[in-house]
Amino acid sequence: MPVGLSRSEREEYRALQREHDRLLAEANRLRAELSAAAEDLGRHAEPPEDIARQLEQDAAVAPDERAQLLTEAADHWAMAGDIECARRLYRQAIADGGTVVGDARLWYASSLLESGSEPMGLRLLDTIFDEGPRDWVAFEVAGELFEGRGAECRCADVLSRGRRRDTERISGLYLT
Repeated sequence: MPVGLSRSEREEYRALQREHDRLLAEANRLRAELSAAAEDLGRHAEPPEDIARQLEQDAAVAPDERAQLLTEAADHWAMAGDIECARRLYRQAIADGGTVVGDARLWYASSLLESGSEPMGLRLLDTIFDEGPRDWVAFEVAGELFEGRGAECRCADVLSRGRRRDTERISGLYLT
């Protein structure tokens, strides 16, 4: 502490030192948080082909997650521009029959719509919604698909059907 300071100046100096120490600790915490985020971001910076290959390998050794992993691999092949490979993997995921967030058929239909096979994608979406998806994500994603295509009426219909389904399901829970 500097010599010749008054009592109030010494107190203010100590307060400034405490604040300085607190700010240094906060800077160190933020630096560590940023480093962790940058590391995580680095993992996502891999080319989609590499991620797709890894997901396919993972699917081969994880039968309980196979359909989900194949769907994710297909998404990455689509991002990489290999639409035929993506379609093949979507069909494998559907044939597997395992659990996929949303519905493997929904992601396949989305890919069909995005790659110019609109009639086939729309027919598949109709089939999915005629059967009644089990996962609310299917309603949300399909709603977004229709909204993005300027089909607001279809978007509203899908989202309303999802809300009705959830309302009926919740009502059924309370009645039993």
